[in-house]
Amino acid sequence: SDPVLQRYQIDPDALAGRALDERLELLEVELKLAADAIKIGLAENATLPVFVLDFEFGLGDRSSTIGSSIANSFEFDNPQWAIGASAAIPITNDAAEARLRRSMLARLQTTATREQKRLKIRQEVYDAADVLEHFGAEIEVGPSTTNFKRRTGPISTFLPEAPFFEI
Repeated sequence: SDPVLQRYQIDPDALAGRALDERLELLEVELKLAADAIKIGLAENATLPVFVLDFEFGLGDRSSTIGSSIANSFEFDNPQWAIGASAAIPITNDAAEARLRRSMLARLQTTATREQKRLKIRQEVYDAADVLEHFGAEIEVGPSTTNFKRRTGPISTFLPEAPFFEI
């Protein structure tokens, strides 16, 4: 029997959406954005002043000899403790603020890269859908697939950046 050609319906928008959901390049960029957010948080914390509160508690005795210190450390009647506080407030914070601005610019650059990759993936999907539509139209019009191949060449001539397809 003669073959019956049926047109394959392609929904480029659905394919583009699925490609955006499943491409690993976008996952890589999302992970880089998460790392950039952490770097921004660290840079913001570095611009803040540092306040430290220390507390120390001990049961040992600080006697003049080692023997009496060891002997008295098992007697729990003379506990010792100490409290300390310190603060570090920089006069100028230019270096920390520069690191913060650099981190924020790196995040903006990564966001722009993500959008470029998304546009590139959508363009690749739409180009492939156009090639398949063109290929299907040529098959329907041509008298036979043999004549089609001889007239137009392999499909790889229609696919951009995909020399590994051969039909």
